[in-house]
Amino acid sequence: MLGPSPRGDRHNFSRFVRESDLNGARVFRKPRPVFWELFFFGGASPLKSIFSATTIGMSLELKSSRGPFDSDMLAVETAPRPVHPSDYYALGQLLAFCYYFGLQDMHKDNLLLSPGGLQVIDAEQAFSELLLPNQTLLLPANKDIPWSAGLNILTGTALERLPNHEAKVLLDGFVDLTSLFIENLGSIRSVLRDADSDMRRQPIRIFFRGTREYVEHLDGKTIIADCFEEEAIQLARGDVPYFFMFTGSGVVYFYSSSAWAAQEVAVPVGFRKFVDYCAKEPSYLFTREKIERQWARGMLFLSKKLESLNARDLVWDSCSVTREAGQLNFVSPALRMSAKN
Repeated sequence: MLGPSPRGDRHNFSRFVRESDLNGARVFRKPRPVFWELFFFGGASPLKSIFSATTIGMSLELKSSRGPFDSDMLAVETAPRPVHPSDYYALGQLLAFCYYFGLQDMHKDNLLLSPGGLQVIDAEQAFSELLLPNQTLLLPANKDIPWSAGLNILTGTALERLPNHEAKVLLDGFVDLTSLFIENLGSIRSVLRDADSDMRRQPIRIFFRGTREYVEHLDGKTIIADCFEEEAIQLARGDVPYFFMFTGSGVVYFYSSSAWAAQEVAVPVGFRKFVDYCAKEPSYLFTREKIERQWARGMLFLSKKLESLNARDLVWDSCSVTREAGQLNFVSPALRMSAKN
C-alpha cells in the first residue's frame, strides 16, 4: 500500500483528506464521518436493491475506522481508460439520483471514472430542496467556473455544445432513473424511515460561499469583505471554513475545537438563503407531487441546455418535451401532468 498523500482543502484545525493506493484501488482517509458516502454509494447501501438495475456506482467500502471522525474508505479500482458513450448515460442517471436526493457539491474531483462507470467518492450534502439539476454541480452551476462540474470528468465541452448522441443518452439516463425513482418512491421512503434515527445524528455540510473564494482569501489574493464571525475564526486558523447542520434542524454549527466540539453559528440574515433549502426532512421532500414537479423542471432545463437535441430526441414512453413558438412544454400523459418553461 502506497503512503497517503494530502487531497483537497484544509478544514477543522488543518485536517486533510488523504489518499493512498491499495493494489490498484483508491483508499481515502477522511477526517470526518463517511456516513453519507456509504449510505448513498456504498456496497452495503440500504438503497442498493432499489437501484441495482441502474448505473449508479455503489461500491464504496469502509476499510477501517479509528472513530467517527477518522475513517478509511475504499473506492473502486481505477485505471486510465477512454470515455465511452455509455458514460454519458451513467452521468444522466447519476444526475437524476443526486437531484432527487438533494446531493450537492458533485464536482469532478468528487467522482472517479472506474472500469464500471462513475463512482462518487465524496458526499457531504444531502436532502437539499433543489430547483434545478445543475445545483448538484454535476453540471455547471456557475458560468465562471464550468470546468469544475462533474461533467468535466468526461469532457471539456460545454453542456450546450455536447454532440447529439452524448446529449441524447445523457437525457435518456435522466428519464430512465426518474421513472424508476417514481415507481419505487414507496420503497425509498421506507428505507429513509428505517434509517431516520441514524441520519439525524449525521452532519450535513452546507456552504455559504464557494471554496475558491476562501482559498483565494487565504492565499492573500482577495479579501472577503462580508466575512461573518464564524468564517473569520476559521480563516484565522488557516482553515477553509466548514459548516454543517442536522436533518430538519435548521441550526448551523462549526467545529470550535480540535476535539470536535460543535458551536452554533449566528447566521447573518443575508446568509439565511444558503441554509433554508438544506438538510430538509425526507418526509417533506419525498412526496410524489414534489418529485414530479422536480422532474418537470429538470426536463425543461436539460432540454433547453442540450441544444443539439431535436424534436424526435425529446420523446419517451413516460414523457415528452415539445417546442412551440419558442417555448418548451413538458408533458407526461401517464401522470396527467404538464409544465412550461
